[in-house]
Amino acid sequence: MKFRLTTTGLFSLALTLAFIASTDSSAGLPTVPTDSNNKEPVRANIDAANNDLDISQPDGIILVNTKVSGGSDYSTDPALFPSEFDIDYNEIATGQSPSPNTLADPSISGLAKQPLPVQAFIDPLTSYHLKVPPNYVIPHGTGPLRWSCVYNQNNVVMTPRSTQISITKSNGLSMPAPPGSKRAPHPGRPYNCGEMVSRGRGIGYGKYTVDMVSTDIRGHVTAMFLIAHSNTPGEGSEIDIELTGLDPTAAWFTVWRGSTQQAAKVPLGFDASKGWHTYSVEWQPDFIAWSVDGKEVLRRTDLWTADPRTPEVEYKLALNSWTHDEEEDLWAGKFYWPANREQPVMSQFRNLRFTPATLQQ
Repeated sequence: MKFRLTTTGLFSLALTLAFIASTDSSAGLPTVPTDSNNKEPVRANIDAANNDLDISQPDGIILVNTKVSGGSDYSTDPALFPSEFDIDYNEIATGQSPSPNTLADPSISGLAKQPLPVQAFIDPLTSYHLKVPPNYVIPHGTGPLRWSCVYNQNNVVMTPRSTQISITKSNGLSMPAPPGSKRAPHPGRPYNCGEMVSRGRGIGYGKYTVDMVSTDIRGHVTAMFLIAHSNTPGEGSEIDIELTGLDPTAAWFTVWRGSTQQAAKVPLGFDASKGWHTYSVEWQPDFIAWSVDGKEVLRRTDLWTADPRTPEVEYKLALNSWTHDEEEDLWAGKFYWPANREQPVMSQFRNLRFTPATLQQ
């Protein structure tokens, strides 16, 4: 889920930049068109695989390919793929019973042997007036341990205008698992954050779209993503749209395969923290394309994702707001509570929608 550049990665980055500066950078690298007079997003079609880094223009698209020990934090995040989901706790909180198309048994071992039907949906993400809406799970007392925050249900608020997921200060104490859960207590972090995970099953190829407002706070991340868990090492995959406060004028579009991350930083031509914009990812068997405000800005035809039509492969759709915990200057940076800040550190979401792909069988 999150981009990481280790010390080794920084050394490799420096060597790569030195190499590009001393040679013809067009040789063997994908071409990224740009227009210095055009403030709109740059579009690229990237077919070259195994490029560690491509910087075709100073203000153009940046590609980064990294391998991380253990892969994405989300591959084992108990909020997404547990042996025991806190689903009973959430049902009690909402007073709702699961519908036939929700997670009756969310563990991978309990999945249907054939993929479930893929259905379109439109969700304004407004006016629920419920602490936990029935078609989402709001994790509590869990989250990736490498972050500086822990999920708290109170940080997800649905209003008549949007869903707001805030960052708040925490006492740093461990957080017990909800009643009836077998999870160990979370060791606690200095901040609280939030996430909402769709209960719906049968997520597949098609176009996913959401309106978002991020922040310009270093270390704060606003995201929509799809993720597939796999019990086979290296076979899980993830597709991300992420906005970071370190540079709110760019978006990160990322695909994970196991422990390998293919990330692209794409200029937006605006400040994503200043107002509403629409972000989309179209996911097909032979390509993944990202769009901003209805205009395609990046298309990848060189990346692998787990096939959602494969039996026992299940994808989740999630929205979240969280704090990065690493001191680096390329991706998000480390989150510190802003001095003298009176307004909340908050991501906003509305108009989540999905249009299934039409595939030839």
